[in-house]
Amino acid sequence: MASLRARTVRPVVRTAALGTGAPVASASRQYPDPAFIAEVKAAFPAKAVADPEEVRVLYSEGYNWLDVRPTVEFEDQGKMRNAVNVPILKTIRKLETVNGKMERIIEKIPNPEFVAQVSKKFPKKDTPIMIGCLDGKTYSIEALVQLDEAGYTSLVGILGGWDEVSKTFTPSLMRK
Repeated sequence: MASLRARTVRPVVRTAALGTGAPVASASRQYPDPAFIAEVKAAFPAKAVADPEEVRVLYSEGYNWLDVRPTVEFEDQGKMRNAVNVPILKTIRKLETVNGKMERIIEKIPNPEFVAQVSKKFPKKDTPIMIGCLDGKTYSIEALVQLDEAGYTSLVGILGGWDEVSKTFTPSLMRK
C-alpha cells in the first residue's frame, strides 16, 4: 500500500475572466471541475490518502465508504449516507463505581472479526474502498493496515475523516 503521508496542495492556475488573459491563482480544486476529476481518477488508489474534495470525486466514481468507528460513535457523531459501518473496535457498556458513584462506562475492545466482517461486505479484494473514522486517524490507520495485510488493493484513507468531510459536504455529499 502507498504511504499514508499528507501532501501539500498547490493551487491551480487558470486564465483570468474578463478577457485580461493574466493568470489567476485559484484554490478551487474541487468537484465537479472536469480537470480536477480527471486528476483525482488518475492519482488513486496509488495516492492512498484523499482530502475532502478528492473524497467527493472518488465517491462519485464508485468508491465505497467504510466507516470503522465503533457503532456507538458511528450513530452518535454523524455519518456519511450509505456508509458501511464495520467497527474495528467493539464497545461494551458497563456500570462501574467511580469515586463512590455509579457511572456508565464504555469499554472498547478489538474486534477479532473485523477483516472477516469486511470480507462479507466487500468480498472482492479489488473493491475500491475509502476508509474513515471521525478524525481519519484514531481507527482508520489500523483498519487500513489490517485490510492491506488481508490483500485488499484499492484502499484510500480519508484525510481528516468524517469531521473534515462534514465541514464541506452534507451526509449525502452535497456541498454546504
